[in-house]
Amino acid sequence: MSIVLERHQKAVDAFNDHDPDRVVELYATDAVLHDPQHPKPVHGRAEIREVYAEAMRSFSDMRVAIVSRHLDGDRMMYEIRVTGTNDGPVPAPEGEIPATGRRIDLPMAVFADLSPDGHFQHVRRYYDVAEMTRQLGLTG
Repeated sequence: MSIVLERHQKAVDAFNDHDPDRVVELYATDAVLHDPQHPKPVHGRAEIREVYAEAMRSFSDMRVAIVSRHLDGDRMMYEIRVTGTNDGPVPAPEGEIPATGRRIDLPMAVFADLSPDGHFQHVRRYYDVAEMTRQLGLTG
């Protein structure tokens, strides 16, 4: 397994251990994260750490499972499945959404451009926010 795939596995393990500090160590210091729940790109380790910490507070049992992954030069592409119970407030641009107590089970695609030393530099996450809100019981 290449160093990049090993690093990615460490990120998944850190996420599943609910350790945002270990997750963000795998990002470049000036990394950028794009996520459909955030209207603007998230810049730098401190802001990216908070995105992960928020998810872990919103879904205390959240887990990520790797479905597939592919490394092509300095780009990693992977599909994951995210599951968890919403037992904490969910941050939203309009304000916090109270916990619903409902479970989510969502596929997600991630494209990560890597820095020369193999850290995540520019990450774009894609998932169906409408499906997530439906599973949370927030929409019909």
